[in-house]
Amino acid sequence: MFFFAVVLSLLNLFAVLSVNANIAQLDSLLHSDYMYSVVAHKSAYKNDYYCFNAEICFALSSNAETSLNADVVMQSVESEYTDSIYWNADKLSMYGIAISKGIARNNGLKVGDKLYSKHIVNGAITEYTIEQILPEIKNVRTVKKSNHSNGVIIMGFDNEYIDNITHVSIAFTNDSLEEFSLKISDMPENIVYRFGEIISIGKNLLPYFLLYLLLFVLGICILVFIIVKEIKYNFRRLIMLGFNERELNNSYNKLVYSIGILPILIASFFSAMLSQFFELSVTLIASLFCIMFAEIFALFLSAIILKKRLWRK
Repeated sequence: MFFFAVVLSLLNLFAVLSVNANIAQLDSLLHSDYMYSVVAHKSAYKNDYYCFNAEICFALSSNAETSLNADVVMQSVESEYTDSIYWNADKLSMYGIAISKGIARNNGLKVGDKLYSKHIVNGAITEYTIEQILPEIKNVRTVKKSNHSNGVIIMGFDNEYIDNITHVSIAFTNDSLEEFSLKISDMPENIVYRFGEIISIGKNLLPYFLLYLLLFVLGICILVFIIVKEIKYNFRRLIMLGFNERELNNSYNKLVYSIGILPILIASFFSAMLSQFFELSVTLIASLFCIMFAEIFALFLSAIILKKRLWRK
């Protein structure tokens, strides 16, 4: 029982660690309320961010050799930011930044800490203050070119970047394409619908979910098989001695279910504790509950099947 409790808990750990980034991205999309995002050459003055062709990197120290693996965008000075985007930040100062929770957690960062970036225009190492921690999010948009990042950093508006570095605007909107085109006096490019992003991430998560579900169910079935194997000889001997069927079945159920359910509860409790270290995601909790119910169903089904085999022989 203890061995299987440890095995199921470790499987839960691997499951959460392997899919947490994608689940966080999915949860962010589910909490957002825009219809689609687009790339434009002008600001729409609402829920849009500047994205630069030159790579902007942030590091933990001014002389660090490696940078944080983040999707970096900049606020527009004239834009309004609403709760249509789950991870929107409040207005930031010129040398203020907002970072996603995953980056903060992985690097021990909090509001008030400093990050450093080499200013692309003047070449100086610039100190930035973390002014806000954003919800867990992997990247700004779920597109192939940005899927390598492990979080998002939002910069406050810096006019030097806008005046000297080629850039585009990424806007998130509920307007129709015609209305949005009129706002920016141009046709938007690279349209990505939020529902399409949700479907795409769901497809990426499904194989992982099915694999871990299979492993958990298989583990429970093996546990029940071992329990039944241990009691098989005595159970059949009691059958031959004429013991009451109901009493034998009650004893069998009590033994198998009491031993089988405890590892499931321990692993589920471990998962609940583990989830506290990550963004409290409805999607993650729902996935863990699905796995727990699948384990319980596998426990009862395998116990019933093996009990019938004991009575047949």
